[in-house]
Amino acid sequence: MVEWYESGQYPSYALPFRFLENHDYTRFISTYGKEKSMIAAALYLTLPGLPLVYAGQEVGELTQRYYIDWSDPQNLRDYYKKLIMIRKTYPALRQGKFDRIPNSTPNNLYSYLRRAGNNVIVDINFADTTLTSTLDIPVDSLGLQDDTQYYLNDVLNDITYPVHLEDLANYPVIVGPYGAQILVLADTALFIGIAEAEDNTPRIFAIYQNYPNPFNLMTLIKYQLPTESKLSLKVYNVAGQKVCTLVDERQKPGYYTIQWNGRDNNNRTVASGIYFYRLEAGNFNDTKKLILLR
Repeated sequence: MVEWYESGQYPSYALPFRFLENHDYTRFISTYGKEKSMIAAALYLTLPGLPLVYAGQEVGELTQRYYIDWSDPQNLRDYYKKLIMIRKTYPALRQGKFDRIPNSTPNNLYSYLRRAGNNVIVDINFADTTLTSTLDIPVDSLGLQDDTQYYLNDVLNDITYPVHLEDLANYPVIVGPYGAQILVLADTALFIGIAEAEDNTPRIFAIYQNYPNPFNLMTLIKYQLPTESKLSLKVYNVAGQKVCTLVDERQKPGYYTIQWNGRDNNNRTVASGIYFYRLEAGNFNDTKKLILLR
């Protein structure tokens, strides 16, 4: 259907209508389970077309035509809210061009690029195991600059990956079992929050120990902000010299995760050893140690 829609044979005045379930069919989740229903939702809410969320689907309702349990026993409501917010935020997911992205595990990983004002890459893992794959992203069509720091922002899972143009031609990704990534390419770190109860907003500034540690190819650093803040997150060597800047901007309250791939500000691979990462936000500052093993 997607290939036909993009072929030019599909009427230009029409959009495909997409849904996982309706009153004539058995509930998708009751047949395939929660994990598969989540990646199916990520798929059809990021493909070209008009998506329908049938009544109760967003809370994992199992019955076909009965009273809906709105208590959300499957804990799916926030997941659907986030997918819908992502779709509303990025026009490429509503009206952008669709291009398949070749990858090194095509039997299990479905990857595609949506473009309209921004570049959004979607990865869907249909396997029950974690996949490590390489994407052949069409970098020449993205309009990027050689000397600019970019970020692949996984706005579905709140993880940010700093990248340069040369990284993207054969870009490695890791996607969990029946997992999905929605990667927004931008020159700033991004975060998509969900309107939640006040108690879910962080109450204190904090930065956490990176994971994994020690690490080889990449490590993740998590931090949280209780108020909107101008912050910097930088990596230093044991001599106190700055190695790279991971974040240097104003961010809203929330929980954040960013990746360091063991490269400096010039995108050069750094040597094995002990490094320190430091978060400064307002009057708060904290430093933690990490170990890189090549």
